[in-house]
Amino acid sequence: MKSLLAALTFLLAPVIVQADLINGGFETGNFTGWQTIGDALVVDSSIGTAPAGGNYQALITNAPSRPSSERHFQSYSGTNSVSAFCSIVPGFINPLEAFLGSPNCSLTDLATAINFGSSLAWEGSAIKQSFTGNAGEVLSFSWNFLTDEGSPMDFAFVVLDGNLSLLADFSTVHTGSGTPFRNESGYHIFATILPTTGIHYIGIGVVDT
Repeated sequence: MKSLLAALTFLLAPVIVQADLINGGFETGNFTGWQTIGDALVVDSSIGTAPAGGNYQALITNAPSRPSSERHFQSYSGTNSVSAFCSIVPGFINPLEAFLGSPNCSLTDLATAINFGSSLAWEGSAIKQSFTGNAGEVLSFSWNFLTDEGSPMDFAFVVLDGNLSLLADFSTVHTGSGTPFRNESGYHIFATILPTTGIHYIGIGVVDT
């Protein structure tokens, strides 16, 4: 069961690609060039951990629509996370998957896989951007996964052209964090090779299970 302090956080540092990505390092201090849904904002090192590069990083949380606690705000940006709930109603898709362009129930399927059995994706937040890239170019970014929860494991993910992949869950983190959260992974690098030439889109987010 999720505690009242539950607000998984995902810090994203510069996105690098040999392509036309706008404000990949968030150095404008805002989300210029990006679209957001749920609880997302650009922060500096005052959050309690320094960016992997530059002065800014994107903070994406699954802050639930619950009262604030002494450790966590109801949301950090002033906007609550949105539903990621999988529905069997024909034609329905939750707001988070609709935003990402990922298949219906794909987030719940991933939640079930990493929790070794029945688990549901409840709510989450994400950012996304479309860009032009060439086959063989490398898309990479640094990420830092922060959480004060254990099981069931919330997770961070990346969606590239509709294909969903796991970035991190509780098994990724280490104890100790200078942020309002108990644990963080430290910065890691995600990298992938673009398979085709043309317009692509990347989405990055977190989900509560």
